[in-house]
Amino acid sequence: MNEKNRRVQFIIMPDPRAILFDYLTTFSNPSNSNKIQEEEEPTFLRRISQKRLVSLRKLEDGSYRLENLGTYINGTYEGFRWKGVEGGGYYLLQEGSLKAAFIYPDLQTVMLGNLNVSHPQGPILSSPIIASIRGISWIDGILVPHFQPNEIQNPLEEDPFERKYVAVRISNIPNAGEGLFTKSRVHGHGQILAYFNGKKDLIPSNTTLGHKVCHSFEPNAEYSYTFHPLYGRIRCIKSLKALSADEEIKCNYKYSLKKKPPAWYIDALQVYMDN
Repeated sequence: MNEKNRRVQFIIMPDPRAILFDYLTTFSNPSNSNKIQEEEEPTFLRRISQKRLVSLRKLEDGSYRLENLGTYINGTYEGFRWKGVEGGGYYLLQEGSLKAAFIYPDLQTVMLGNLNVSHPQGPILSSPIIASIRGISWIDGILVPHFQPNEIQNPLEEDPFERKYVAVRISNIPNAGEGLFTKSRVHGHGQILAYFNGKKDLIPSNTTLGHKVCHSFEPNAEYSYTFHPLYGRIRCIKSLKALSADEEIKCNYKYSLKKKPPAWYIDALQVYMDN
C-alpha cells in the first residue's frame, strides 16, 4: 500500500482498553452493519463500508465472534487486519508481513512475534516478545495499537497473562499441596483465569498454571477451550462466578467412576456425599 495515501492519526494514552473494547465489540455486533453475503453456518460476512469488510462467526450460545476486520479491496485484505480467536483474544496482522501481535482477552497483555501458520492447533507465534500498548493509531479507518516491549522477557518460562492474574500458593484444601489463587477480583462468569497446555514433557511445567488448580465438588471455575499464542487451541480455566482477590480457584475434575479414579477422589466424593 502506498504510504502517502494512508490516513494516519496517532494518539498516546496510558490505558486504551476502553477504546479497544468499544471498537471490537461494535464490529462483533451483527446488527451494526448490512449483511452482504451469508455463507453456510456459522460464518457471516458483512460490509462496514466500501473498502472495509468484517466477518463474524456465530457461536453455540448465539453470540458472535469477530473473525476478520480489515480493508478489503478486489477480493483480498490489505494493510492491517484484526483476527479474533476462540476465547476472546485477537491477532493484529499486516498483510504481506509475518510479524504479528496477539492481544490477550484483557485487551492489555500483548505478545509479539513471527506468525507460524503451519501449526496443527492454529497459527502461533515464534520468537515471542512480551509487550504493552502505549497508544493507538487510526490507519485507513482501522484501529492499530502501538506496542512497546516490556523489560521482563520470559514468555517461554511464564505466561504474561497468568503472571498478572493468578499465583501459586499452598492450597486451603487439606493435604492438597499447591493450589492456584486469584491476584485480583474476577467480575463474573466466563473470564479466563489460567491456561492448561498439558504437555509437560515438551515445555517447563510452570509455563502454564492450569494444572495447579485443585479439585472441588463445589467449584468456582471450569475447564474450557481457548486459543493461546504459543500453543494454539488448548484447555483453559474459566470462572463460573465472581471471585474475590486471593480466592482459591477450584474445578470439578469430573473423573469417571467407571474408569477407576484415584483413591483420594473416591474418598473426597464420599465425604461430600455424607455432608
